[in-house]
Amino acid sequence: MERLRHRELKLFSKSLVRLYDMSEPERIHEQLVDCVASLTSGDFICCEVVDPTNDVHQITSNVQVPNHEAWVRRLGELVHQNPIIPFVMNGGGTEVLSPYDLMPKKEFERTELFNEAFRVVGEQQLAAMIPKAGAAMATVIHRNTTFSEEDRTLLKLLRPHLMQAYSTAQLTMRLRQRDISVKSPADLLKCGLSSREIEVLHWMREGKADKEIGIILGISHRTVNNHVAAILRKLGVDSRMAAVVMTFGCS
Repeated sequence: MERLRHRELKLFSKSLVRLYDMSEPERIHEQLVDCVASLTSGDFICCEVVDPTNDVHQITSNVQVPNHEAWVRRLGELVHQNPIIPFVMNGGGTEVLSPYDLMPKKEFERTELFNEAFRVVGEQQLAAMIPKAGAAMATVIHRNTTFSEEDRTLLKLLRPHLMQAYSTAQLTMRLRQRDISVKSPADLLKCGLSSREIEVLHWMREGKADKEIGIILGISHRTVNNHVAAILRKLGVDSRMAAVVMTFGCS
């Protein structure tokens, strides 16, 4: 796997700061697209959600094509011809995928999806899958030039952040719907955190490891581990970074 160069790493970091900005969580699909567009080369970049059970097809893109609404409707009618959709819905690995990973190129090029949709926005597709219950969701890049291993590497590195930002945005909106604004220790109590858990969360924000937190608070390393697990569970997140961003913001 190729490594990112120093310049790319700096740009990567700046893009993540914008991605994790939760001031407008309802714009998360746009933020996912903007983040990918700032780091990759594509003719058409979008966030796409396919929910077969509820007959939902949603797309948010960085540009619009001629007769855009009609094209989106037709894409929704044909999207199930993309082998990625049944692969993901049937429990296949959800990482970074191209239709050509799952179907011979010549066979895919005979589909209506390829000829009526892909030819408009870019015949090559690379998708960073984002877990969403009952649906296939991805941030997708279209272009006419072949994707390199470096392109895949970048998207694989970015994917966990896309997933976490999406998860954090969903949680932020749920909290706001319950009129919970998590910005201060007092507000954290409303999320069910104990006073000790709020202290632990504060030191997590300061970048302290569990052993350091234990020394500062005069408790055992194992007790800190238990507090961290409780914090993540109560906030509904799966990483320390998400807990900190969710409760204190990006600063």
